Order: sequence, then structure tokens, then C-alpha cells
Amino acid sequence: MSASREKKTRQGQTSQGPDERVQERQRKQKADRRSSILYAVVGVICVVAIAVTLVLNSGLIQRSMTAVTIQDTKYSTADLQYYYNVMYQNTLQYAMYGLQTGFDYTKDPKDQVYDQETGDTWYDHLLDGAVDYLTTITALYDKAVAEGYAISEDGQAALDETVTTLNNAWVGQYNTRNEMIRSNYGPYMTYDHLLELLEREALVSDYASTNKAAYTYSQADYESYYQENKDALDTFTTSQLALRASVNTTDENGDTIEMTEEEQAAALEEAKAEVKAKAEEILAKMEAGEEPADLAAQYSEDLYSDAVSRVQTGSSVNSSYTDWAFDSARKAGDVTLAEYDGGSSYYYYVVRFEDRQRNDGAAADIRNILVTADSDDEAKSSAEDLLAQWQSGDATEDSFADLAASNSKDPVSATGGGLMTNLTALTSDAVYTNWALDPARQPGDTTVIQDTEAEGYQILYFVAQKDPVWQQTADNSLRTEDQTAWEESAAEGYEAALGFAAKFVQ
Repeated sequence: MSASREKKTRQGQTSQGPDERVQERQRKQKADRRSSILYAVVGVICVVAIAVTLVLNSGLIQRSMTAVTIQDTKYSTADLQYYYNVMYQNTLQYAMYGLQTGFDYTKDPKDQVYDQETGDTWYDHLLDGAVDYLTTITALYDKAVAEGYAISEDGQAALDETVTTLNNAWVGQYNTRNEMIRSNYGPYMTYDHLLELLEREALVSDYASTNKAAYTYSQADYESYYQENKDALDTFTTSQLALRASVNTTDENGDTIEMTEEEQAAALEEAKAEVKAKAEEILAKMEAGEEPADLAAQYSEDLYSDAVSRVQTGSSVNSSYTDWAFDSARKAGDVTLAEYDGGSSYYYYVVRFEDRQRNDGAAADIRNILVTADSDDEAKSSAEDLLAQWQSGDATEDSFADLAASNSKDPVSATGGGLMTNLTALTSDAVYTNWALDPARQPGDTTVIQDTEAEGYQILYFVAQKDPVWQQTADNSLRTEDQTAWEESAAEGYEAALGFAAKFVQ
């Protein structure tokens, strides 16, 4: 082949494109460029994801984004979390004392159905309650500001005490104050923002309390309320002997006894028949005139509990026999057998009706300090010395309360500065009432009296004479009704709209 022809051939090959080695090299370069771009994109995504996670964990987004808007006021996740916690803690307390049915405080609210029809969980229910509560707070705050309301001295003092407690509560329990705040008020809360919420809430609470205290009622108002609610307000005296039928599911070693549901149900029915026969036996003896106290002693090993001549308001009477007790034809000495299905246990109540009346006698508040010693003389001497110590100081109710908190051997009243409220002749121990209900008694009066049951001496301080308990209940109920109507009126037109950040409430 000539030189010119060879050159033309090479030129022809070049014009047709690169050879295979060149093409492979180009393909690899393109692949490398695509990989570099892909890795760069992935890297950026990871950096963004890490940044978002860090910001979320810091709470900055939750504190700045809107969780709920009420009228023109925007609230963050930290705000809504705070009020959610309020609702949760209230429900938790009720559940732990058996007053809130349907809520299992050992489980996550999100895992518990609240409404079978809608499928709403307890979380949904508590969140709705938090929004409703925050709506009322917002409406009352706006109303207070519009009226130029300023917090009272008592309200400010209560707020100052709350802040002082907040500043000291973490010591010995948490590493820092912020750790305590996040643990108790939610992961998005800060100290400064918590102070803002507390100040706002204190103003609203003080404003509402002032409004509630301003209502006035006549004796006719109280009488009208009594006639509508006398079953709950009257004082009932009953004697109750309770028996329980149950199935033992553990042996003497504490090991579980394996039983099917059918076997447990059959065993419970057998136990019920046996216990009911015993209850009917006690009932027959009570109907024949035997005293409840004697029967309680005679059947002590069979009884689940007993309460002889127990005095209580109608609102506290056992619901298993309220219809019977409230019957206007009921008279002293009447006896009945009531039953209650407790699920895994069954209860029988043998009850004797003793008395029913409206307690029109005055009530009194006092403070007490129980002093005990090895001998009566020593106890009396110590009580008189403590009283003299108090009298030598400023001799105020507050100083008496401090003395009670430091010295009283009564573990119940000592925690409240010895305060005992609403003592009446029907419901309270004569060791207190004979002195406290004396018509001549004046606030600030004191005495030292022997308390043989407590095996010591009581130092008593008279706080105040009060209206009969039924009238106090009527007054409080009327105020609550009017206050509720006032709050609902203030919140009329206030609409709440959840925002994206509401999803961060936990």
C-alpha cells in the first residue's frame, strides 16, 4: 500500500470515531463523573439530614414553628406540650386513685383507644383537652389585658413562690435546672419561656379567682339549690358490713394457679353462693335487732370491711344502695342487702339505715398541735410550754401553723400546719368540737386539752366559724356554675387551628 493511501485509510478510520480502547476510556470517565455527582448529592442529603436532626433535637424548630393558633395568638410546640402535660398529669392522678376509668397509666396514651366509634386514642383526647384549656387561657388573658387587670399581691406572692420552687427543685435530683425543666415540662421548653407561661397563667388564675369571689347569693338561692340537690347534701348515718367473693389465683407459695376463664368463672360463682349465704345470715340477724357492732365482731373473719354508724354526705354514700338510702320513706332501723359486681370480685353489703338530716349546725376551722410523752403530766407540761413559746412571739395564725409543722405528732394535720376544716358536731371528734363550736369562740382563741384516744394533749387554735357544710357546698357549686358560664362567654368566637408543629407534641 502506498504512503498516501495508508494516510487516507487512517483518516477514514478517524472520521468514523475512536477505536474501542478510546471508547472504553470515555465510558469509564463518564461513569466516574456520574459517580462523583451521585456521591456529592448523597453527601449533601446526609449533611442536610444530620443538620435537620440536630436542629430537631435542639428544639429550635419546635420552639419557633406554630403548633396551634387561637384567634391571633400563635403557640409553639413547647406551649402546647406544656398544656398537654397538664392534662396528662391530671388524668394520671385520677387514674392512680381509681377515679378515671378506661385509662391505663402504665401504657402509652397513643396505644389506648379512647373512643371506639371515632377511633380516637387517649393521646388525641388529651391533646384536644390541652387545646381547649389553652383556648380558655387565651380568652381570659385577652379579657384581663383589655380591662387593664393587674395581678393582686396574693397572686404575685404565689407566683414568686412558684418561681423560687422552680429555681431550687432541681438541686439533688438533676444535674442542671434545664435538665429538670425538660424532664418535667417537655423537651422543647426553656427556663425563660417557662417563666413567661407561668406569669401569664398566674395573671389569668388571679383574674378568674377575683371574678369568682365577687359573686353574691341570698339565703333563698342556697335554699333553692338545696331543694334540687338534697340527696347529695344531706348527712346520712349508716352501718355497713361488707363481704367479698373472689377466686384465689395463687397457691400458698405465691405461685400462679393455672385456670381457664371458664374455670375461674365457675369458681367465682361457687364463691358468690357461699358468701351470699353468709351475708343473708348476717342480714337476718340484723333484721332481728342485733347491733351492727356486735355482728362485726362476731363475723370479723368473714368480713371484707365494716363501718358502724358512719356519718357521710349523700354524695359519698355507696352507689350500690343510694336509691334505697335516698328513698323518702327510709326510716331508722331499715336494713337491706346490696350487691356490686367488681369484675374479678363480687361484693355484698349488709346495711342498716340510722339517720338522715340536713346538718344546719355551724362548722369551724381550727389548727391543732398534738403533743405526746411518756406520761400525761409530761405531755401536758410540754404542750403548755409550746403554747407559752408561741404566745411570747408574734402569736399569729401563721406562726402557730409553723409551730404545728415542726412539733405536732399528728402526721396528717401537721403537714398542713395543723389545719382542720369544717368540723361539725355530727362529723367530727368531740375532743375538738366541744371547744371549737362554742358560740362564744373568737378567732385567735387557744386552749390545751387532753386527748385520751391519741394519748396526749392537743393545743388548739381557733381559726374561724363558718356556715353549715351544706351551705358551703351550695355556695361553691353556685359559684362554679356561674364561673363556668363566664369563662365560656369569654371564649365565644375563639377558634383554634392546629399547625404542623402539633405533631411534635409527645
